[in-house]
Amino acid sequence: MPHIATVIFDNTLNSQNQDYLPSRYVLQKEVIDTLITNTFESDAQSLIGLIPIAQMDNNDILTPTLVRSYLSTFLHQRDLYHTLNHNLALYQAEQSLESSEFSEKIVFMIFGSPIPDSDQFMVNIYGLATKGFTIRVVCFADAYEFGTYLRQGSSFDNLNVLTIHPDEDFSSKVLDFFADASGHHYVDQDLEEAIRRSMVEK
Repeated sequence: MPHIATVIFDNTLNSQNQDYLPSRYVLQKEVIDTLITNTFESDAQSLIGLIPIAQMDNNDILTPTLVRSYLSTFLHQRDLYHTLNHNLALYQAEQSLESSEFSEKIVFMIFGSPIPDSDQFMVNIYGLATKGFTIRVVCFADAYEFGTYLRQGSSFDNLNVLTIHPDEDFSSKVLDFFADASGHHYVDQDLEEAIRRSMVEK
């Protein structure tokens, strides 16, 4: 079943740090590349958009598309900037998904830089969760503590938070975490029905 998703990622200057090797930004791009590939291999009609939190100009985003080359070009041409706006990125994600006719809407977020006005940003994420979107938030490096507070304060079943230490396998943990958000899209319906019938017969 196709779904629509958007990925908010951290392209601030802090992302050049190498406390998470080879660097915070390289790890993010590798994970997003793989997420895009896995999504289209699962269902070629799904849409994905990309939203950096540091934008040279407002609306420097890629709205959800099914064209793989657009996504790859946009992702790898984004530079690192010092001006960041987490709340703008969140608003852009909401606008990208809200008007879509897709029933499954997912917001992936990756943060490694300090979160300015973190209390308000936390409230805004909870507000997004009330709209029924599936939300997966990854917090590492300077955003690790924010992720801990975000998880502790959440009462939403559709909002999950992953925090990662430098000594953990960033890519595998994030990809497993993201796959869980859309895992139901990969179910073999015929196999599921066969199992159900088998259980009824027993």
